[in-house]
Amino acid sequence: LRELHVRSMHRHIGVVSQETQLFNTSIGDNLTYGCEVEPSKAEVIAACKAAQCFHFIQDFEDGLSTRVGERGQRLSGGQKQRIAIARCLLRKPRLLLLDEATSALDAESEAQVQKALDGLIWTENHTVMLVAHRLSTVIN
Repeated sequence: LRELHVRSMHRHIGVVSQETQLFNTSIGDNLTYGCEVEPSKAEVIAACKAAQCFHFIQDFEDGLSTRVGERGQRLSGGQKQRIAIARCLLRKPRLLLLDEATSALDAESEAQVQKALDGLIWTENHTVMLVAHRLSTVIN
């Protein structure tokens, strides 16, 4: 670990915690924050669909251009968590740390997000470290 550079760690490690950090800017800017290369609109939409946030983003009048307010105050806890998961999926980290990342989601949304994360693990050879209180979250 002493020989790793901070930039390299940021590139290879993604973190989604229970307390999601969003910036007072658009949903799109929050999604692409931390990406080394600007993702295409198709990549952003795919990540949003995988994280189960595409439908509610589309419901906003300004879509991806919707401003979220200070610390994401215009969004529910579950919406913020799904945006944070989509942001992490866009970066495609080798190690994904999820600390109660789905705690604000209902059971159906959690199952759908879990399915997307399972796909990421198996198809893209990622490692996921998961911290959760609900057994259903860690069962796989």
